[in-house]
Amino acid sequence: MIRVAHVTDTLDVGGAERVALEIARALPKDRYRAYLCATRWVGAMAEEVPDDVHLSVYHRRHTADPIAIIKFARFLRRERIDIIHAHASSLFFAVVCNQLARRSTVVWHDHYGDNTPRPVLPYKTAARGVGSIIAVNEQLATWARTELAVPGDRVHYIPNFVRPLTEAPATVDLPGAKGRRIVCIANMRPQKDHFLLVEAMRRVVQTVPDAHALIVGSQIDESYTAAVMALIASSGLSENISVLGRRMDVASILASSDIGVLSSRMEGLPLAILEYARAGLAVVSTDVGQSASVLDDGRVGKLVPPGDADALAAGLVEALLDPAFRERQGGLLREHVDSVYGAAGIMARIEALYRGIV
Repeated sequence: MIRVAHVTDTLDVGGAERVALEIARALPKDRYRAYLCATRWVGAMAEEVPDDVHLSVYHRRHTADPIAIIKFARFLRRERIDIIHAHASSLFFAVVCNQLARRSTVVWHDHYGDNTPRPVLPYKTAARGVGSIIAVNEQLATWARTELAVPGDRVHYIPNFVRPLTEAPATVDLPGAKGRRIVCIANMRPQKDHFLLVEAMRRVVQTVPDAHALIVGSQIDESYTAAVMALIASSGLSENISVLGRRMDVASILASSDIGVLSSRMEGLPLAILEYARAGLAVVSTDVGQSASVLDDGRVGKLVPPGDADALAAGLVEALLDPAFRERQGGLLREHVDSVYGAAGIMARIEALYRGIV
């Protein structure tokens, strides 16, 4: 039995947190004992943790909180954890705790999707305490090999995946009319560039007056959220854009929508597009991170330059005005994602990595 502890800062709704939960949930419980550990607080996704994944929280108050570090190190020894699978910035906490416990191998899962350069020295130092690195796109894998000087055989590009639906989600009442709903699944923070979406919608409604955009995601950055809301109001788009905030019925929202959009200026491998694909939506996305790979270089979805409101609006208008095109593109995208980013294939690669470590 391989014991794997997935570590995140929180279990608030977000891409890295979702991936941690889905991997822990998908590990075969006849071969793995899966743990999900939040270093700060749990958050809304705690409700989704199944009984066969062991959840714990350490209430870390700051980066080097000694009480949280001692508690987690004791947990590693008590539960005889083989692998600490640290997601995103929980890397530093995991490495320090493992130095104290001295019994596990750290796997760092790099989900970075910001356009702010990261300081190399702290990550290079932390990487010395890591057995393997999983990068969600090729750019991150190259960064680990070149900037962090991690040997190539310890760096693995493994893309994200979404769990297949076991049943069709129920539809839900939403603002806007059927055939005119555009959904954007993205937490409210600057790299998601909701301002671009608002600017694009100003252009869209000139051609499709009843188009309606639904913005779904946690309001992480309050000042940024307020600025987006102010732009919506000043642009006269309050009847065309609804900010729904954090929702736990995302699958139902997607089932009740028509087009998925991503307006980000920076991404890792956008989980939102994989969720759009699972729902069979046509997608218009900025060409950032691994978006081009997920959309097969534009064959199964529309790619536009980041920051280009005219191009984003044109892609949305094309999909809004042609239902047959939307259906065809949504079907092609779902087929492509199932074949390349299917859960079974991705989990097989992660399990192979675990077995190699143990």
